[in-house]
Amino acid sequence: LRRGDLRLVMCKTDNRLVYFSYVARALIGGKWEIPEVELAYSRSVTCESSAGRVYVEADGELLGTPPVEISVVPDALTILVP
Repeated sequence: LRRGDLRLVMCKTDNRLVYFSYVARALIGGKWEIPEVELAYSRSVTCESSAGRVYVEADGELLGTPPVEISVVPDALTILVP
C-alpha cells in the first residue's frame, strides 16, 4: 500500500523447497539470494506462455491462464482509519 507498483516474484523452478526458502527469508527479513527466485518491481506486467499447464495468480488469487495483463491503478483505493 505504500508503493505505487507491483512486486513480482518469479519462481524459475518447480522445487517446493526453493519456494519455502523464499517464504522463510521473507518472514525473518533475510537478505540472502535465492538463485531460482527473481524479484522485480513494475507498474504493469503482461504474462504470456507457450507451455502447457500454467496458471496466473495475483496476491493469492487465481486469475486464470495466460495471456493476462496486471497493472496498478493509482488512487483506486481509499482507506479510512479512525
